[in-house]
Amino acid sequence: MGYLADEATRNQLSATKLNSASYWDMSPQWWPEMVGYRTAMISAIGSGDNGPYVGSAQGTDAGYPLLGTLDQTYGRSNSGFKYDMVMNMGFNIDNRLYIGANLGLVSIEYKSDTWIRESAVNPNDFAITFDGNTDHFHNMGFHESFEAEGAGIYGKFGVIYLPVDGLRLGAAIQTPVANYITEHMWFSGDAEYDKAHYYETISSDDEYQYDYKLVTPWRYNVGIAYTIPGFGAISADYEMCDYSSSKFKSRNSNDNSEWADANQSIKDYCGIAHEFRLGAEWKATPSFAVRAGYNLTTSPERYFDGAGQKKTPSAYKNTASLGIGYSSTGSFFCDLAGRMTFRPDEYIYPYPTYNETDSPEIVNSENLITVALTLGWRF
Repeated sequence: MGYLADEATRNQLSATKLNSASYWDMSPQWWPEMVGYRTAMISAIGSGDNGPYVGSAQGTDAGYPLLGTLDQTYGRSNSGFKYDMVMNMGFNIDNRLYIGANLGLVSIEYKSDTWIRESAVNPNDFAITFDGNTDHFHNMGFHESFEAEGAGIYGKFGVIYLPVDGLRLGAAIQTPVANYITEHMWFSGDAEYDKAHYYETISSDDEYQYDYKLVTPWRYNVGIAYTIPGFGAISADYEMCDYSSSKFKSRNSNDNSEWADANQSIKDYCGIAHEFRLGAEWKATPSFAVRAGYNLTTSPERYFDGAGQKKTPSAYKNTASLGIGYSSTGSFFCDLAGRMTFRPDEYIYPYPTYNETDSPEIVNSENLITVALTLGWRF
């Protein structure tokens, strides 16, 4: 509530417009503040139409101090998918040089739900005056939903060269993906007091869906592998992607000025991500093999230190895998593999532009374990 009030005050939002019956009077950027105002999570103080605003858990003294103790709960749910339909063709020259080209069609969908609830430990500490009458704040809830769907297209080209038996050299390049995306947003909230309960919901409909184009960066990949007859194989790959070259564009116009700030932020706070992959296979017997792999991915994020120097965070994703494989003298084969992924800690700030001393920091630690079994028959 303090965050919503601070945003409304800093941007001098009009209380008249926040209380308007028409949601479309204001940009969706201010819909959270609109929900906060219409549910009495925040109120304007003073005689002006543009605030200042104060949260219902705050006093009106200097600094707008918290009136009592709050219990806070934060939750987040993300889901989605990305499908690629690939059409390819390849050429083989003397079993030494292989050339391939792909045309990829992408289908994507992403959904995110975030909710925040704050409750007064002792409602008597939170005395609120509405129209000359005293009430007491009990609890509030705020829910934000976001959905994006779209489609894209890209091309990929690669070569594999065998200079000598057992040695394989490879390289590939993937063009930027042109994604055509449509967004929808929903906000809802409620606040409960001794004598009143307020509820409000705002959602984008087909008249206000947000359409744009997102062009992702080029990707480059090189690799080397060597097969040791009767013993096994080793391989190494490197891939890079410069995320600072990503761009938002308008879908129905060549005028991309509305995206200037967003594209500049991408250049400032994104950079090159590097990925290194190592793999090895040992043929214990002609039919039995043991495999191991390691993958290191660096962060594409950037930040500026106190001296204004752009820095790369030490946020690495590490993946280790181990597997066994069996291939019979007939047609049957099977593989069993396990993979452990260690992700860097994620720091979540529910109120990103609010006073750091008042905004909580949530640390999300995530490790993933994947086990895969493959059974096959050759014909």
